[in-house]
Amino acid sequence: GGHRYYDAGDTGLIPEMSDIQADVAFVPIDGRFTMNPYEAAEAATRAGAKLAVPVHWGAGAEGRARALTFKTRLGDRARLLPRGR
Repeated sequence: GGHRYYDAGDTGLIPEMSDIQADVAFVPIDGRFTMNPYEAAEAATRAGAKLAVPVHWGAGAEGRARALTFKTRLGDRARLLPRGR
C-alpha cells in the first residue's frame, strides 16, 4: 500500500484527529488562527503520523522559533522544510 497523508489546513486541535491515522501529517504552527507548535505536535501524534511537517510558520526569528519548538516536541518524527518548499 501507499502512504497516507494528512494536510490539516487552517485548523485547531480537535478530537477527531485521533481518527485520521496518517503516515505523514502537515500541520500549521503559526498559533494565530491555527494551532500553536504544542497543539500541532499533539495533533500529529493523535493522527498517528510517523512523520510531521510544520506549515504556516510565519517569517523571521519568531517563525523559526515556532518551528524549533515543534521539532523539539516531536524529535526525529518532525521534518523542517526550507522556506518556499
